[in-house]
Amino acid sequence: MTLFPLATITTAYAQDADLGNTQRAEPFEGTWGVRILLPTSHDQAALDSFDVPAFIDQVTQLKSISYVMINVHNGHFGSYHNAPHPELQAVFGKKHFPDRDLFGEVLDALAEHDLKALVYFSAPGWDWTAKYVPNKAIKPLWQETIQSKSMSDWDAVANLIVQHFSERYGKKISGWWFDRVTKRRSDAELRTMAKAARSGNPDAVLTFHVATGPINRGTPYCDYTAGHPHPMAHSKGPWDNVNLRMVTAIEEGPFIKGPYANNTDRSPEAPDEGTLGHIFMPFQRNWKNGDAKFPPDQSLDWTRRVVNAGGFYTWAVAREGGLFAEPQFSQLLEIDAAMERAKHSE
Repeated sequence: MTLFPLATITTAYAQDADLGNTQRAEPFEGTWGVRILLPTSHDQAALDSFDVPAFIDQVTQLKSISYVMINVHNGHFGSYHNAPHPELQAVFGKKHFPDRDLFGEVLDALAEHDLKALVYFSAPGWDWTAKYVPNKAIKPLWQETIQSKSMSDWDAVANLIVQHFSERYGKKISGWWFDRVTKRRSDAELRTMAKAARSGNPDAVLTFHVATGPINRGTPYCDYTAGHPHPMAHSKGPWDNVNLRMVTAIEEGPFIKGPYANNTDRSPEAPDEGTLGHIFMPFQRNWKNGDAKFPPDQSLDWTRRVVNAGGFYTWAVAREGGLFAEPQFSQLLEIDAAMERAKHSE
């Protein structure tokens, strides 16, 4: 593990606690984990029937992982959730904010097994496209609600939704992965979301996904890189060698330096040790489905190289019912066994 002078870290925190910081990222150095998309109120039957103990029994077979990434709303297009929000449920109903706290149940179960939890969150919060949201009638209701509070869409998602869940679950949330941020977001908007995400746990790591392709630093508020691979639509799959450049970038040094993807400057007063290199990659052809053809030797090689270099690696695994899909899970077990052997041979 790379160590940094405590005085430098403390100074950075004291000067601007919202900025990304190497100290926050230290618990993730040289680790790996898995991501699953939990069901939400978009599929109430799946939400109601999800068996947390069965899922945790599967997760805990992976002895060498350090964390699990889960979602509090319905993946890329948000809108539907798997945790209560009494204030917004009173406005939008149980279809969007259910009674069952599946998110909290999984957080508790992970904590019982000393596994950290990262949270995937699509930054726009809602998606009003006809393809995804059958109940478009709630858009005027949302606009009326946030206008009554003199909030923009971004500020409302940050302060009404992200902050609520951050404060509700506190240190059970170890970090956030924010999707769909784009380069258009202002520094003030980014800071607002960072404050909201860390309101319940100031040590929570976060990243903003601003650009795909080569590994890059999203914004000055990121503790780690988003690590999104080359777009699936323009590659042979996540296993395409175009993504090898992310692995080699982390091998050159786990803390990625250089310009930010959103073209902002870091405060010159705050020390800049870089942003911890992280890769977030599907374990099948697409993020949630598709052919499970990631070559076993390649997936192990990339995982081991990133972990050994001091970065961290998250595999996004498709879900079947309430469990990780096969054959992906069997392949994860092989990676896990190899990582455990390597750890015990040191």
